[in-house]
Amino acid sequence: MTKTELKKQQVKAVIEFLINQFDAQVEDADGGRMDVIIDDLPAHFSRRSLEVMFFDSIKLCNETEFPTEVVERHKKAVALENEVNKAIANLFK
Repeated sequence: MTKTELKKQQVKAVIEFLINQFDAQVEDADGGRMDVIIDDLPAHFSRRSLEVMFFDSIKLCNETEFPTEVVERHKKAVALENEVNKAIANLFK
């Protein structure tokens, strides 16, 4: 099996896992990433690193200057990103 074939199998396994375990909506995007929505939070799935990165998980500079809804969404995105990536990593152990 070539590296390309192995990577394609891994990507397929992760996509199926995201759909089944996290009820993810996955759309193909250009290049090495795919658009993903989990629990109404938009994210990207990287085919290269096999990781999900949520847009709302970007660190807030000063949380006190943001509305409560934004801070709560950020915390939810960080927690979900950690959970999803940990689960993906456990797939290949």
